[in-house]
Amino acid sequence: MSERLSAVRAYIEGVEQDLKEIIRSIDKRIEKARKENDIPIYHTKHRIKSPESTFLKIKKDGDGAKLAKIKDYAGYRILCLFEQDIYRVDEFLYDTFSNDNKYRLCKMKVFNWKTFYDRIKNRKRRGIEIKPEERESGYKSIHYILDCKKEKHFVEIQLRTLVQNVWGELEHHMSYKQGNIHQHIKSSFRMLSEQLGTIDNLMFNLKEIKEKEHKLESFSIRTRGPYFYLCHETDNLPSIFERDPKAAKLYQDYETHMKKRISGGEVAWLNTASRLYGELERLTHEVLSKKGCDAQDKSNIKYWQGIESAYLLFCKGELDEAMRIYEQIRDNKAYSGRYIEHFRLGEIYYIRGEIEKALECFDAGEDILIKNTNDANKQKGYDNYKNIYIIKRKLSMIYWLLGQEYIDIAIQEINEAKGVYDSYKQYRGLFSDKEYRGLINSLCYFYLEKYIILHKKEESEKKVKSNNKAKPKGKVEPKSDDVYDTALSYYNELKNLLLKHDCSSNLYDTLAWFCYQTYLKSGRTDAESLKDAKEYCKSIVEKDNKAILKLTSDNLHRYHIQEIMAAD
Repeated sequence: MSERLSAVRAYIEGVEQDLKEIIRSIDKRIEKARKENDIPIYHTKHRIKSPESTFLKIKKDGDGAKLAKIKDYAGYRILCLFEQDIYRVDEFLYDTFSNDNKYRLCKMKVFNWKTFYDRIKNRKRRGIEIKPEERESGYKSIHYILDCKKEKHFVEIQLRTLVQNVWGELEHHMSYKQGNIHQHIKSSFRMLSEQLGTIDNLMFNLKEIKEKEHKLESFSIRTRGPYFYLCHETDNLPSIFERDPKAAKLYQDYETHMKKRISGGEVAWLNTASRLYGELERLTHEVLSKKGCDAQDKSNIKYWQGIESAYLLFCKGELDEAMRIYEQIRDNKAYSGRYIEHFRLGEIYYIRGEIEKALECFDAGEDILIKNTNDANKQKGYDNYKNIYIIKRKLSMIYWLLGQEYIDIAIQEINEAKGVYDSYKQYRGLFSDKEYRGLINSLCYFYLEKYIILHKKEESEKKVKSNNKAKPKGKVEPKSDDVYDTALSYYNELKNLLLKHDCSSNLYDTLAWFCYQTYLKSGRTDAESLKDAKEYCKSIVEKDNKAILKLTSDNLHRYHIQEIMAAD
């Protein structure tokens, strides 16, 4: 006779607490690996089998089924976004639990996954029973049984993709425990399973395309190196650069040379920069070696040496060593009121793809910038405002690259850069005509991006309204027409600049894209705007690309030209 439901309930109540502790322990291990080793686990979930479910399982398996024989009272499910991620997670689970003192991986069952089974069946997984199983429904998953040796319990770990899991939940809901299932439902689930395999492959292909785009962008940023040279605030400089004529001249030559850098990796520029830095470092070391060196001056010397040596390493592409120095400076309380190291760390984290850390560093640097700028008791010099301008321009680009969800922050940053420019443009030599053209170009392009986003959203909301549904709630956005008008004002300014200067392909790209969006805005009736867009496309090809991230910019130009030239 099989167990009564009351006996099943009593049994599970007796082991439930132990099973919960086991799951917590396993969950900690998996979460730690997920964070520290970048294991591609998207989501995890777990459960203790209910008495009712256990009771039905015993009934289904027949009179021979006993409570002690069931090995999935504790269930732990691991979901991956892509099928190809399954292989790496499988290796992780094997490495973690095959030789563990507390848990032992003793069984694996591979459901409807021949390619996976063929890949692992000949591998030396000593002491592990590996079985393939075909199910008519098309259920696709991998099940692992962990023997919790000390507690004398078992845990079942299920590994599958997110798409497979959606199918599994549907199949479980519609078929499992429902008695005699209509044959059409069974065959339909089998067909759906096959189609989901195609969807998994398609999703992986999309992932590969996205990763290739990211690698191109990362390569473009990495080869560019640090974004422009940031001058030190005057009260943070070693005093020798002011009081000693030889050191002052050498420092002026060094700073002038550093500002000439446009892109990373120029051997001649790096050699000269390293030579000038070496001479200045020797002079500052002589000051440090003298008795009675002022404590503040000593601190300034060490700060300057660290910042400049890290900058040169950054330019050479030695990011790990540069980051180590910047982190040491950041963590030194003596330099808590300085921002250059925060900004540079943010750049390096961004190159590495650690976006959250990058934004945290940028935020910290901006907070210090605001405090320093608002501190009337400190005379920072106009170079400090140039640094603010440079940093705001860089941050606007960073947020734009992060995607349309960040376009408002990108616009905020570029407007703040314009505010600095407008306030200090009268100081000779602080800003160049080229910087102004780049500023107006970014303003026009970012507002145009915002217009495109809002226009699509408004069109979508019109459809919702026409279907007699409530208008989606959310923050109050400006009208797309108003944003377009702002972009138009900067477009007109760019056109005026073209009459006075020989401009790069980047300005022509913005002008072409604006004209094309104007053509679309007219319902494809404004033939003159489309004609202008196509004329500007010719100049995109003819002119040099002066963008900081040239590869990313070239890709964008190609996309815009394709869209414009294909338009009727």
